[in-house]
Amino acid sequence: MLVSSHLLNEMEMVADSMLIINKGRKVVEGRVKDLLHPEASVIELTTHMQDATLAFLNNTGWGTYLKMHSGDIFRFEFNKQRVAEFNKQLVESGIEVSSLALVNSLEQFFLSQTQA
Repeated sequence: MLVSSHLLNEMEMVADSMLIINKGRKVVEGRVKDLLHPEASVIELTTHMQDATLAFLNNTGWGTYLKMHSGDIFRFEFNKQRVAEFNKQLVESGIEVSSLALVNSLEQFFLSQTQA
């Protein structure tokens, strides 16, 4: 079945393969699970304990995955299968986690591929 849509969130849930076209030209094509690179998932941590989190990151290997920090928001890139382990270590270190979310999405991927 072939479906054309701008509703990327819904397409991500139902499609196995994607073809992204920008200005009439093929940008990328492949299986959704390969395009979104689960080994390089973007994970967003929200915590009010910035100093403790930075110390935790400096004292563990998790700091190497930090891509962005602004206020209470920390963004990391690592395999999404490690999220539970990351959360467990944060909590065991006394860091209060307000939220921990996978922010990879087909929409983000699409925008990264089509914005010049």
